[in-house]
Amino acid sequence: MSVGKKITLLFLLMLAAAITNLCIVFNYQDAQRHDANIVNVAGRQRMLVQKITKLALSIAKGHNRDRYYLKEAIHLYDASLDVLWHGGEAGSMDVFIPPAPADMDELFKINKELWRRFKEKADVIARRGQNNNKFNSAISYVYLNDNKLVNACDAIIARFGSRFGYRALRLRVIFVAMLGFDICVFSLGCILGLRIVRPIKALSKAAMEVGRGDLTKTIKISSSDEIGELGKAFNTMVANLETSRSELILAKDYTDTILGSMLNPLMVVDFEGTIKVVNRATLDLLGYTEEELVGKPVGMIFKWKGEDASQKTRIQELTKEGFVRNYKAKSGEHIPVGLYMSIMRERTGKLLGYVCIARDMRQLNKLVVDLEKAKAEIGEWSVTLEKKVDERTKELKQAKEQTEKLVEKLRKANEEIKSFAHIVSHDLRSPLVNLKGFSHELREATGEIKRILKEASPHLADNQRLRVEALLKDDVPEALDFIDVSTSAMERLISHILTLSRIGNRTLSPVEINTNEFVKNKLKMYQYQIESKKVRVAVKELPVVVADESALDQIFGNIITNAINYLDPERPGEI
Repeated sequence: MSVGKKITLLFLLMLAAAITNLCIVFNYQDAQRHDANIVNVAGRQRMLVQKITKLALSIAKGHNRDRYYLKEAIHLYDASLDVLWHGGEAGSMDVFIPPAPADMDELFKINKELWRRFKEKADVIARRGQNNNKFNSAISYVYLNDNKLVNACDAIIARFGSRFGYRALRLRVIFVAMLGFDICVFSLGCILGLRIVRPIKALSKAAMEVGRGDLTKTIKISSSDEIGELGKAFNTMVANLETSRSELILAKDYTDTILGSMLNPLMVVDFEGTIKVVNRATLDLLGYTEEELVGKPVGMIFKWKGEDASQKTRIQELTKEGFVRNYKAKSGEHIPVGLYMSIMRERTGKLLGYVCIARDMRQLNKLVVDLEKAKAEIGEWSVTLEKKVDERTKELKQAKEQTEKLVEKLRKANEEIKSFAHIVSHDLRSPLVNLKGFSHELREATGEIKRILKEASPHLADNQRLRVEALLKDDVPEALDFIDVSTSAMERLISHILTLSRIGNRTLSPVEINTNEFVKNKLKMYQYQIESKKVRVAVKELPVVVADESALDQIFGNIITNAINYLDPERPGEI
């Protein structure tokens, strides 16, 4: 059998073992997850029984809000019992449970019958009020029989656990068997690897000896597979290696041809300064033919600074300097080139000559000129930009000065507003104080008039006496109340004016406010306008809020005033 087939067979065995292991592990995990879902549903049955009992006792204590949760628990037990027995989606768990085995039907029938009676009593508790015979009987039944239903649930859980344990044991046995199979496949791989590696090591050792120059070294390969073929090929290679040496010499000439096709100009100069080799790029750059350059002194294409030194000395100096030089073309043009020269030596260290590689610098020089022009243009733009920046700075300075003047004017105007507000508030407070005083005196005078009227009532006609009593009892006090409310509103208005004058540094003082009382007191201020315009005002229940009392007074005042002033005169007003 070939090595490829052996490796393929080993790979297929390992792949089969890996796939089998993966399937077993996946099946084991899936079975565990599946079994865990069933046990969870069965366990939830038990918990629901206890929850129903707990909720029933809680309702018996007067916690009627638990009736909803009791109905929900009864529904969940019904649904989960049906799913656990006959299979289906497990509600909120979002998993599918298959039907229970037939040998568990008897357990489920017992559970179903117990639950039927238990559910009837639980439904009574969930729907009837306390303190009646049916309710009390249902509570007693649930309290005394919940253990029976719990035990039935435990029996189902135990039966499921027994079945799942046997299944898990079977999967573990299969898993251990596959582990043994894996060990066998691994051992077979090791044996096959040793049979492949041993001849390869022998082949490697022989190759190292041949690499050190021993062309008589061969190897013995007994196998008939690809490694045996490789050994035969190695022996044939060693036998033909001597012949290949001459071919390598020819390959060197081929390499020289490749070097001659380089894009950059290249020359090979011997130690005496004679040109030995030129490539096509050099001929194209200088305009010479190969016959016109090869064998000629290298000085014919260089422009020397002086003529005193010998050509050999000049070339040696070029190898030390390595800088931009000028080539002399056949046309007489001096071409700037970047010159790079290196020394060629034999393996023994003998000097053979120099390799000169040049790069045409004319395009680069053009780029340098273009760069200088761009630099000059950037300088001009920089000067223009500086002028624009100076102009913009002056404009900003002028704008700043104008802004400062405007701010000063606003500050003076604000001071004038403050002074005006203080004067207005002072002038308005004086008549308010007088109004309050006169209102108080009118109330006292009303009392005095009532006493006088009481003494003079025998001398007055009945209609006159009743009219005067109505005025003193209703109209005059109501008018005085309007005066008091209006003067209080005027005082708050004056306070708002002063607050407005200090609006820049006003501090809010949040307090808890009963909005109902606040709005009712506010409506008293507008009682006269409301009655005169026959407006119907409806105040619904308002919450207690935390706000600044002054600000809230302004808000409700504006709302009520606008609502009264802008009613449609063509129809009855309603606020």
